[in-house]
Amino acid sequence: FNKRHALGFGGWSIDRDGSAFLAEDIVLDDITYLATIFVESEFNVSWLRFDWRYSFLNTDRGEAGISLGLSMYDFEFEVAGVGQIVDEMGNLGPLGFIKAEDDFIAPVPTLGFFIKYAITPKWIFSSSANHLDLDYDDYEGKLVETTFLIEWYFSRHVGIGVGAYETDISITDEGSDPFAIKYNQTGFLAYFSFAFGEVDR
Repeated sequence: FNKRHALGFGGWSIDRDGSAFLAEDIVLDDITYLATIFVESEFNVSWLRFDWRYSFLNTDRGEAGISLGLSMYDFEFEVAGVGQIVDEMGNLGPLGFIKAEDDFIAPVPTLGFFIKYAITPKWIFSSSANHLDLDYDDYEGKLVETTFLIEWYFSRHVGIGVGAYETDISITDEGSDPFAIKYNQTGFLAYFSFAFGEVDR
């Protein structure tokens, strides 16, 4: 909204599903899925981010600065197959088809750094890194988000981009409602980019 201050937002959603014969027993929500049993699973992750950016360096060819933001991760997990329920006494019940599912939203504040540089008017390089390392009372959270992107504008206002990214999350809460999340994702991007306003290419 001026030369040095900006607001940003973004998001994505990834849905995965699979099936396999278990190599060993696994326990989810007091349900034991036995080895050699066929199970199906679904794991979905949605991400939404808002941030404020301040450019301490801003020239005609590029900018660099810091960001303060909030990342929202929504994890959905489901497993279905033949299993046994464990009762309060620790005894296994009869075999049956069982489905276990869970949904968890993790809001994570972040502090980051970004840089964007025009190698030429048509070739733009950008990179960002966001980090959180918080240890307070029963809560411990660590997050690292990094991206490396390069864009080529084949016209004044439209371009294509490629890049790589990594997200590494570790959150543990040992309070009254304990939970733990460990999540790592690395991948590549291909996308279209659109520029608005007066652009000299």
